[in-house]
Amino acid sequence: MCATAGVASETKPFHPSAKCCTYVPELPNYLVGAALAEESSPNGHLSLEIRIRHQTAVTPLGVGVVPMLRLAYEAVAEQAFGASDALRCPHYDESGAGSCGIWKHRNAECATWFCRHVRGRIGAELWAALRAFLKAVEAALSAWAALEAGLPSRELLRCLAYRRLAAAERLSVELVRGWDGTRSELWGTLAGREREFFASTAAKVRPLSLTDVLEVCGAEGRAAAEGVRLAFAQTACTDLPSRLRLAPLRVLSTDGLVATVATYGRFDTLGIATDLLHALLAGGPLALADAVRLAGRDDSVRGLAAVRMLVDHGVLVESHADPRTTPIGRT
Repeated sequence: MCATAGVASETKPFHPSAKCCTYVPELPNYLVGAALAEESSPNGHLSLEIRIRHQTAVTPLGVGVVPMLRLAYEAVAEQAFGASDALRCPHYDESGAGSCGIWKHRNAECATWFCRHVRGRIGAELWAALRAFLKAVEAALSAWAALEAGLPSRELLRCLAYRRLAAAERLSVELVRGWDGTRSELWGTLAGREREFFASTAAKVRPLSLTDVLEVCGAEGRAAAEGVRLAFAQTACTDLPSRLRLAPLRVLSTDGLVATVATYGRFDTLGIATDLLHALLAGGPLALADAVRLAGRDDSVRGLAAVRMLVDHGVLVESHADPRTTPIGRT
């Protein structure tokens, strides 16, 4: 996604020193503990130490994001994501090649976000399902691990209430007044021993099997896991609708021969031959065989591959109207 010399980008390119690291992740307690024990990236280790020392949205459930910062990010992310160093993650490691300082212990969002996907929309739906599952795991495991590591139930209930407030779309009075910085409210007798506590939660989670994790997560986790299975099965499906139509389309640019169009995702654009695009725009619903012939110029193998790509990216969608029956001329 970063611009390179002599290569035009279809979308606004990422800045090499920002990339998709212009996002601050929330880390569940057991990942914090694992990252603190990781010695291969001292800068990532240091960033967590600083946040814990200054109690920057730090609770027994993990290291989060200051609500004011989250709201500011949401206000400017559309224009600044990938482009502004001001949004860069505090765990970004500037000492090496601009990598993540906590890569091995990144959270669900960072582990499953990609600018582009194999099979387009279908691939994106798989990663979205996996993200939903991992987020359910993080929420359940962080609470379970906190109790197992010795956090009293009273403090855990306060932490869960804090997490709900911090995730709300609007800032609460409690957060504005700084309740998120009141260590005694959330840590109790564990205040001052945060590093030791996070290490303990990591030790509690580390030996768990997937069966153990699903048991901790309950019905929500099992349902999310089934969602991943179904989305994965869809990636192996190559069936195409028998009738197709062009979805509403936004053309980003054209050089006369190829038009670059927006697809299912903000960053995954697609190049389509302009004569094919004009033919699709000119007609109504198409039978699959006609779409294959049109896209491949009578080369069925090439046409089938092109139609599948257009369907995967949401450019062609299933039509419930009758396909046109007039002959399709070559373009």
